[in-house]
Amino acid sequence: YPLAAAELECTRRVGISEARLRKWMLSVSAILQHQNGAVASGLLLWRRNIDREFKGVEPCPICYLVIHGANHQMPRLSCRQCHNKFHS
Repeated sequence: YPLAAAELECTRRVGISEARLRKWMLSVSAILQHQNGAVASGLLLWRRNIDREFKGVEPCPICYLVIHGANHQMPRLSCRQCHNKFHS
């Protein structure tokens, strides 16, 4: 066959743990290998996992980002008055 099976590679992990990333990659690669290589199904599963992970996370009220652009962290410092979380 001239076509090779699709391989999954993640070069950067941003905002999630290494174990969770490994679990997601295993589930997507299982779809790619065992369900006739349905790339669209794998991408939809990846998107659902990401949406579920960041559901309910409020963006930083200072920079309006969920994941900081420079250090790739989620807001974790809490304001003493309004209790909003923001990046350090």
